[in-house]
Amino acid sequence: VFRIQPGPLTRIQNLRIAGLTTASVRAAASRPAIRGGQAFSRRSALRDAERLRQRLRDAGYWSAAVELRELYDPLRSRMDLVFDVRAGKQMTLAFRGFDPSRRTERRARRLLAESGYRRDALEEVVELFEDDLRRNGFVGASVLHSQEEGADWGRIVFAAEPGERAPVGSLALTGASSTGVLDLVGTRIGQPFRRAQADRDAQAITRALASEGFSEATVQVDAPIRAGRVAVVFRVALGRQRTLGPVAVDAPLTVEGAALADLGLVTGAPYRAEDIGRARDALLGAYQ
Repeated sequence: VFRIQPGPLTRIQNLRIAGLTTASVRAAASRPAIRGGQAFSRRSALRDAERLRQRLRDAGYWSAAVELRELYDPLRSRMDLVFDVRAGKQMTLAFRGFDPSRRTERRARRLLAESGYRRDALEEVVELFEDDLRRNGFVGASVLHSQEEGADWGRIVFAAEPGERAPVGSLALTGASSTGVLDLVGTRIGQPFRRAQADRDAQAITRALASEGFSEATVQVDAPIRAGRVAVVFRVALGRQRTLGPVAVDAPLTVEGAALADLGLVTGAPYRAEDIGRARDALLGAYQ
């Protein structure tokens, strides 16, 4: 038997955020979700403190910390809450000698923000940038980092000497017939490897396969470096090939240009969504 004596309900009386030293910190650390007059919940208050910390880190204050202080008045059963903010310096990234992909840069910022830009996180980010350069064909790329600081700001500078791009040594396609498909790609053997071009080639192959009815096909690019050259492999997962079944036009009356033969849809042909769209537009046009 659990015998419970709940006592008086404790309510929040005042909320305050301390340590808002600059306008940018004040903008990042907006008001908590909890409000005065609500029943006090330590779990909700700690969740608000974590939200404040995350907002500060998203705004570049990567070493930000928020501590919750509870000031309890037992006579009135009221609680004052103070969120003590230690924002630290607002950090930015700078790059010299290279431009990382936006995806890699976003990932780097997230790693540094989540870790408070600890040394191990900085080393992980260096590896991210080096891998990004090597994927783009810079075989001997190396990245160094340094830090610049002001009174209330900091900048982490990543500098690279990427060197020359490695040439494409070979082209291959797996998972589908390569007959005619590799003629669609702009990547060429002997030319410097460029990841952006290889990604565009993968999209072109995907569109070509979709035109043959493989609407679920996906194409991935592998580009390992071997003996100073890039071996480009387009790996295809075809999925099901879809073909047109019986085609019919169900209409209360027939007008010129709206017969089945006018639509260009043939049973057994590869199913292409754009063909269906064109046939629908043709029917609308004919009836209008």
